Amino acid sequence: MGFLKKYWLSLILILICNRLILDGIGVFSMEAFSPHFQKPPEHVFAKSLLLIPWGAWDTGAYMTIVKDGYMSPDGTTLQIGWFPLYPIAVKLVSFIIPNAYIAGLVVSNLCLLGTIFMLEHITIEMP
Repeated sequence: MGFLKKYWLSLILILICNRLILDGIGVFSMEAFSPHFQKPPEHVFAKSLLLIPWGAWDTGAYMTIVKDGYMSPDGTTLQIGWFPLYPIAVKLVSFIIPNAYIAGLVVSNLCLLGTIFMLEHITIEMP
């Protein structure tokens, strides 16, 4: 726990810089390529331009799994190509945060923070 007290500011700064850089790339890409890449409205989970990059591509499949489980809503397709830990974690957090999309963002950012902590701990503590 001493490591966390000593390096908590650098952990938070790495998380914030990572998210800002990736969000900038996502927003720039959407703006630069939007005439060539149109997403259907059901795959956009946020109205804010800064949140849209975090709610595209696989988000629709994961939100369907969180809401309906691995069976598709029409009951015809089993979606078995998705790992279960993330949808389970989002479902658990969505009991506290009712919006599953925001719960997913919280889970993703907490996982990234944990990963940054582990990597920084390993690299700083190594001789």
